[in-house]
Amino acid sequence: MLTVERNRTTAGYQIVENDPKTPAGRRSVALDKHTVRVLRAHRRWQQNQRRDTVADGKRWTGSGYVFVRGEHPRDTHRPQRPDRRRA
Repeated sequence: MLTVERNRTTAGYQIVENDPKTPAGRRSVALDKHTVRVLRAHRRWQQNQRRDTVADGKRWTGSGYVFVRGEHPRDTHRPQRPDRRRA
């Protein structure tokens, strides 16, 4: 189950993050088994990145976001721009 708690979009060149506009916007979405496996694999990758970064004596900055800009540890705290998503 995926819970939608915040919306993230762009208005002009600004990124805007807010609560959903209506109660229906705050919802839970059922995920199929394949998507759950992909998300779990992604989480393991993130945990490995964190472990390796800390082991190298570098500071890890977590963001709480599932998807961040890049694979480089310096990008792990920067959420993706909603207008630049790739499928």
